[in-house]
Amino acid sequence: MSRIVTLYCLLLLLSCVGKQSKVELPIARELVVAVLADVRVAEEMKKPFKGEARDSAMLVYMDSIYVIHDIDSSQFANVIEVLEDNPKLFESVEVEVHAKLKSLLDTEDL
Repeated sequence: MSRIVTLYCLLLLLSCVGKQSKVELPIARELVVAVLADVRVAEEMKKPFKGEARDSAMLVYMDSIYVIHDIDSSQFANVIEVLEDNPKLFESVEVEVHAKLKSLLDTEDL
């Protein structure tokens, strides 16, 4: 009897291997890319600050990003959670963020 249960469990586990449902982001992918691009810019902008001023600057930047993109912190947290749980999705989104930032740099007069 225990062999049957063991075999059943093994078959059940093997049937689940390789099956991943398509993961959906909680907000539109284009919006995720735009928000994350702005977050990368904000991370660079806070570098000159030290200590509490750095933390405060990032809070101000993040609040501005939420307003600009019409999202809230909980939506952003949900996006980050989904991306953390899905490395392949995170990687593909990061490629798009990098491309967006590169295109912005290429079009700006610095």
